[in-house]
Amino acid sequence: MKEFSKENNVIFAVAFSQFVAPFMFSGVGITLPTFGVDLGASALQLGLTESVYMASTAALLLPFGKYADMTDKKRIFKLGLSLFACFTFLLGFIKNIELFIIFRLFQGIPAAMMMATSMAILAELIPKQNLGKAIGLSIGSVYLGLSSGPFIAGWVTSILGWPYVYFLSSFLILFATIVAFKSIKNGPARKINEFDFLGTISIILSLSLLVAGSVSLGKGLYGPIMMVFGFLLMIVFVYIQTVASNPLINLSMLTKNSKLKCALTVQLLNYAGSFGITFLFSLYLQTVKGMSPEKAGFTLIIAPILMMTFAPFFGKLSDKVSPSKIAFFGMIFCFSATLVGLTVQSTSPLWKVYLLLALMGLGFAMFSSPNMNIIMSSVEKNHLSIASAMAAKLRTLGMVISLVLINTFLSTFIGQNMITPQNTDTYIKAMHFSILSFAILMGIGLTLSSYSLFTAKK
Repeated sequence: MKEFSKENNVIFAVAFSQFVAPFMFSGVGITLPTFGVDLGASALQLGLTESVYMASTAALLLPFGKYADMTDKKRIFKLGLSLFACFTFLLGFIKNIELFIIFRLFQGIPAAMMMATSMAILAELIPKQNLGKAIGLSIGSVYLGLSSGPFIAGWVTSILGWPYVYFLSSFLILFATIVAFKSIKNGPARKINEFDFLGTISIILSLSLLVAGSVSLGKGLYGPIMMVFGFLLMIVFVYIQTVASNPLINLSMLTKNSKLKCALTVQLLNYAGSFGITFLFSLYLQTVKGMSPEKAGFTLIIAPILMMTFAPFFGKLSDKVSPSKIAFFGMIFCFSATLVGLTVQSTSPLWKVYLLLALMGLGFAMFSSPNMNIIMSSVEKNHLSIASAMAAKLRTLGMVISLVLINTFLSTFIGQNMITPQNTDTYIKAMHFSILSFAILMGIGLTLSSYSLFTAKK
C-alpha cells in the first residue's frame, strides 16, 4: 500500500507539472487586456509577455533534456518545479511591463526543466503495467490545463484582479513541489562528459534573435537583420548536430526514418499554424467585442474542452484505424478553422468565433494523439525517449513560430501603440495577416501529410 501511495504521488507530481505549463499558456492570455491597461503595455509588449516565455522554454528544452540524462533528471525536475513556483509568485507583484517581460523570460527556464524530464521520470519510476495509465493521466493534464486556464484565469481576473492568477497558481505549484520532494528521491550524482555547448549556444541565440527581430520590425533594418541571423544560426545548429560527438538531438534518426521525419515536421507546422489562435481571439473578444475576461475565457474554453473530451477516443481509435488518416482529417479541420478566422471582422457575429474554436478543438483532438502514435511507433524501443524529446521540442518550437508571426504583424501594423476602440480595424488587419500565415503553414502540413498517405498506400 505504501508503494502504491508513493507511485500515485509520483504520477500526481508529474501530471501537475504537465498541467501548470499549459495553464499558464492559456490562462495568462485571457488576462492580457486587463493587465495591459494596468501596466500601460502596448500590443507589441503584450505579445512579448507570451513569446519570450515560449522562446526561453523552446531554446532550453533540448539542453536541459540532455543535461538531465547526463546527470540526474529527478534533481532537475524538482528544481524546475521549485523555481517555477517562485517566478510565478513574483510575477503577481510586478507593475512594470519591461521587468514583467524579463521575469516571464526567466519563468520559461524552469518550464523547460520540467518539460524535459517529466516523461522520463514516469518511464523510470512507474512499473510497466501502470505506465500507460500514468502517461495517459499526464497527457490528460495538459488538455485540462489548456481547457481550464481561460475560464479560471478569466474568473479570477474579473473577481480579484490579474495578479491573483499568479498568486493562486504559485501556491498550487508549491503543493506539487512538496509532493515531488517527498516522493521522488534523487539519483546518484554523475559527471558531465562532452556536453554539446556549441549546440546549446547556437539554439539559444537563434531563437532569441528570431523573437527579438520579430518585435523590431518597422524600426529600420534591425528587425530583418536579427531575423536573418536567427535563421542562419538555426542552420548552424543543425550542422553542429551532425558533427558533434554527443549532440543534443540525434539527426540520423530523421534522415533514416522518413515516417518519423514526416510526422515530426507535420507536428511542427500544425502547432505553428494553430497555437496563436487563442492569443489572437483573446484580444479580439475583449478589445473588439468588449467582453469581460470571465466571459472571454468561457468562450475560449470551447476548443480545449473538445480536445480533452475527444483526444483519448481518437488516440484509442488510432490503434485500430490508420493513425495517418485520422491525423490528416484532423489537419483538415484545423485548416478549415483558419479559413473561418480570415472572414472574422469587427462586426462579425459570435457564432463565427464559436465555429472556429470548435473546428480547431475537434481538429486537434483528431491530430494530436494519432500523430504522437505515429512518432512513437516509428522508432525502436531504445529510441523512445529521444523520439519523445524531439516531439516536445518541435511542438514547443511550433508554438514559438506562431507567436513570432503574431509579433511580426503586431509590430508592423500597430507598433508600440495600445489596442483601443480607435484602432481595432488595424488590429483586425494584423490578426488576418497572422491567420493567413497560419493557413499557409497548415497547407504545407496538409500537403506533406497527404503525400505520406499516398506513399504508404503504394
